[in-house]
Amino acid sequence: MKGVDLELVPLAAGAELLWTMARCLSPGERERARRLKFARDRRRFVVARASLRERLGARLGCPAAEVEIAIGAHGKPFVADARGLRFSLSHCDDLALIAFARGRDVGVDLEALRPVHEADAIAARLFPAAQYDAYAALGRDERIHALCSAWTRKEAYAKALGSGLPAALDTLLADGWNVESFSPRAGYVAAVAWRG
Repeated sequence: MKGVDLELVPLAAGAELLWTMARCLSPGERERARRLKFARDRRRFVVARASLRERLGARLGCPAAEVEIAIGAHGKPFVADARGLRFSLSHCDDLALIAFARGRDVGVDLEALRPVHEADAIAARLFPAAQYDAYAALGRDERIHALCSAWTRKEAYAKALGSGLPAALDTLLADGWNVESFSPRAGYVAAVAWRG
């Protein structure tokens, strides 16, 4: 993954640290956190966004609270004056994965390996026929890994494109794009997509 930096971030935080982290969020991010129903989800959101801001600030040479994250036309976040710095954030359970790249689009996705409701039906829509046949021949645990790996690759690519998953589901990788799957920690699968 030449030219792409990946950082794995644990999302556990005590109350005092959580309050400190929340202070660097934008008013919109704090409001979004407040709207989350469960305290666990609020904590994860605050820690993930604050961690992203801290890392962006370190790369841009400014305080985390001064990083201005905007949303593009298709919902892709970006930093307006980032001197070519691009990023992507994904979180699952108490773990986040952040990708950074300069001068190239990047997307990342993270999923826990666990049984998926209607996995075979999802795989039938996600995979071409020959690939689905190979998937169906796998054992249960191998099918979970295969489905989650394929899903994260497509999600990472869609995030890198900034087009959303539905547009990318039927899209083959364009020239100049790379997608790589990996396991950042036991029980998880992730993928990163980057141009160049």
